[in-house]
Amino acid sequence: MKGKTQGLTGRQVEYFALGGALGSGIFLGVGQGIHIGGPSLILAYAVAGIVMYIVARCLGEMALNGNRGGSFVSYTKRYWGPRAGFVHGWGYWVCGTMVCMAELTAVGMLVHSWIPSIPQWIPALGGLLMLCFINTLRVRVFGEVEFGMALIKILALSLFLVVGVWLLFAGPTTSLPTATVNNLWTQGGFFPTGLQGFLSVLPIAAFAFGGTELICLAAAETVDPERTLPRAINGLLVRLLLFYVGTTFLIVTLVPWREVPTDGSPIVAIFERMGVRAAGAIMSVVLITVLLSACNSLMFGMARVLRALALERCAPAPFGRLNRYDTPGNAVAVSMLAISAAIALNYFIPGEVFGLLMNSIAMAVVAVWAIFVAVHLRFRRSVDDLGSLTYAAPFAPWGNLFVLLFLVAVTGILAMDATFRPAFIYVAGLFAGLFLFTLVRKPPPTVD
Repeated sequence: MKGKTQGLTGRQVEYFALGGALGSGIFLGVGQGIHIGGPSLILAYAVAGIVMYIVARCLGEMALNGNRGGSFVSYTKRYWGPRAGFVHGWGYWVCGTMVCMAELTAVGMLVHSWIPSIPQWIPALGGLLMLCFINTLRVRVFGEVEFGMALIKILALSLFLVVGVWLLFAGPTTSLPTATVNNLWTQGGFFPTGLQGFLSVLPIAAFAFGGTELICLAAAETVDPERTLPRAINGLLVRLLLFYVGTTFLIVTLVPWREVPTDGSPIVAIFERMGVRAAGAIMSVVLITVLLSACNSLMFGMARVLRALALERCAPAPFGRLNRYDTPGNAVAVSMLAISAAIALNYFIPGEVFGLLMNSIAMAVVAVWAIFVAVHLRFRRSVDDLGSLTYAAPFAPWGNLFVLLFLVAVTGILAMDATFRPAFIYVAGLFAGLFLFTLVRKPPPTVD
């Protein structure tokens, strides 16, 4: 994208990618996942991590060999057509809006539970205004802020991993009398709830890795992307598997899976069993940082996608303008206005908004990832010499087909769940509505 400065360093990009993927799922969602699938959640995270890596490699290949400086909107439009580019771009933007709304809602819920006198909508509004301001500054400033927030998450998880490994090798203690690797198979086996339980946690695992695509959206604003992007993507798989698989492994070995709490953070529960009474308060601060970091990363991506839509004549032209800091200020403002709907929802239906959003997000993430790998297949068909590709995606096209089969399976699981059925209908209606809109509007010109 012409006009944007390349200001993100390799260090910032690597932590930016981790910041987008290390969200509330690893701190809160893991408890619900263990309740449904037991230790098999470890395998679900491993499979979802491989799927995430394939998607990231597909995007990395297109970012370094396709329309340099563009976004996946331009890739979809070029290799699949104007209508597909319109649907993909706006679908992703709406999906990002819902995720940010959910993250800010969770911030409001945490602060309200901590300080009941503060209404749930006030922290959500404060967080939104702060993140909007950060995203209108120079990209290097944004990168430093996101680096700091991601570092807090990484340090918190690293501390748990170190303490957890020490506790596991130390064996059963008074505070943790059940700490043993045997918990993996003596509490009903590795698949205690059967195949159905394992399949049911796949959507939870898939949603946890949502946001990793942001690393490729940052390519146009990265210093030396040919070196930085491959290093960041390769490191992403190892780090995410370490944190997700490692954390889940330690939780189910330190505590029998049936005793893992579902209404809070299992990490906090384990520290409290050890006698660390301040764990709850400390983790609340960490969780607020986690949620704001994930929302901050997504606002960055949403603004870039909205600007790309404007440059491709799929959105009003003013959305594509840069401010004096070379960031898409108008796109940030429009995204903020859309996300602000969460403030109203938190005011009128504070007890229902989070569940409504989370169910819809899971379905939207599946749809967006499926389009990513499908577009990559079309990109590959347009390349005469595949051997000339820089940072070529491994196992293509079979890796793409594996991802599509995985996403189809996740969609089927969600569609059969009565809880997710309204969200399934909503997301299907969203993408169908966007496609129908392209039939009545004047198609944007194709990219040469």
